[in-house]
Amino acid sequence: MYDSMSMPLIEKTNQVYETEGAEAAECVLIDYYKGEAKDRIHQIHHKSKELLLRYEQIKNALLLYIFIQMMRRMSKLQS
Repeated sequence: MYDSMSMPLIEKTNQVYETEGAEAAECVLIDYYKGEAKDRIHQIHHKSKELLLRYEQIKNALLLYIFIQMMRRMSKLQS
């Protein structure tokens, strides 16, 4: 999905990484994948046959990644 990322998003992620660290930069990307990317994931159907065949796996991997990151955030807030 990197080709769907805008330069402002990449620049923002890099800036947050430089000033706040890797976890904060990861949060920027998580927010992107929870919002805009999630809404546009259907576009992979038209990219290639291989992506179409793996569409469900890609979608499930994204949802699992988001879930894991949210659980990590919750765990940090509770500690």
